[in-house]
Amino acid sequence: MIGNRSRGVSLIEVMVALAVLMVGAVALVGLQLQLLRTQQNSQQHAAALVLAQRKLEELRSFQSVYRWPGLFAYQDIAHNQGGGERPGFYEAGQLQLSWRSQDGPPLVHLGNLPAFKQVDVQTLWLDEQQQWQSLVLSGVKIGRASCRERVS
Repeated sequence: MIGNRSRGVSLIEVMVALAVLMVGAVALVGLQLQLLRTQQNSQQHAAALVLAQRKLEELRSFQSVYRWPGLFAYQDIAHNQGGGERPGFYEAGQLQLSWRSQDGPPLVHLGNLPAFKQVDVQTLWLDEQQQWQSLVLSGVKIGRASCRERVS
């Protein structure tokens, strides 16, 4: 009798082995779902970062200190103003863009324009739990007049 039991696999042993495999499979499915959520969050965060960086660079690339027809001017940088991209929704409504500008002290040689502007660019998006997420990039823009632009 002992010899017969050692040669075969009992039904209980097979069921225990299947239970262990099922627990492992469920754990792998849960891990895969978590990886997909993390990937989606990373993609949203990356898209928000690219949009904010693009706007901050656009605001940095003013062409003139003073307003001039057809040129983007340092003087035009203000709360949700300045540059080609406007505040609002981007990426098929997935991202919302806005920015704030705070002026530094005025400089006489710039015609009393601020010496610098602190700009905070913000992007908002909804995550998979419908919770608002936010990313803010900050930069300082310095107004520098060329010789032809200086106020006399």
